Amino acid sequence: EWLAEPQVVEIMLNPDGELMIEHVDGTKIHVDAQISPEQSMNIIRLLATLNDQVVHKHQPLLSAPLVISHARFQGMIPPVVPQPCFSIRKHSKHIFELETYLDNGELSQEQYDCLLKAVESRENILISGGTGSGKTTLANAILQKMIATNDRIITVEDTPELRLSQTSGMQIFTKDVISYGSQQALKDILRLRPDRIILGELRDGACLDLVKA
Repeated sequence: EWLAEPQVVEIMLNPDGELMIEHVDGTKIHVDAQISPEQSMNIIRLLATLNDQVVHKHQPLLSAPLVISHARFQGMIPPVVPQPCFSIRKHSKHIFELETYLDNGELSQEQYDCLLKAVESRENILISGGTGSGKTTLANAILQKMIATNDRIITVEDTPELRLSQTSGMQIFTKDVISYGSQQALKDILRLRPDRIILGELRDGACLDLVKA
């Protein structure tokens, strides 16, 4: 029911087996339930199998989409943690329009006009913020303005979070298990005739490659 609850944005299992949920307002609640190490390991291995990945002591991390409720799953197993644990980050099914930020006073008219001008001029836009601060929600709002230009848009992500219809362009997903990262994806994109390139998460040496692209 937590996956279905709109107010719940994060479901976390700690290494000690304790479950926590976080609501959209930032409130964290310790749940009166326990998941054993065997159960959590089974969950992680099942999701790894569904995503054509493997987890073991030499590959102790799993990052994968959770098909139900459009969520992102991040799992870890020993030896990098004492016991198997994971976090499920849910994403809003509703796409906020940029005008919503303006109406709610979260953007000033000047900031709103500046973003629209940046979109129209194809300027580089960087969204930065802490975990759970709404980076992806804002990115999707700006992305809708880009889609309206009818330009060909290509996105790069490790898990599907950006909302892009197939008629607007294409989505490329990086896969650590086959060593296909953002840097290689950006090089491949340049042969796919993009008008706009959107990188879901900017890290490592991909920053310079993106600016060059």
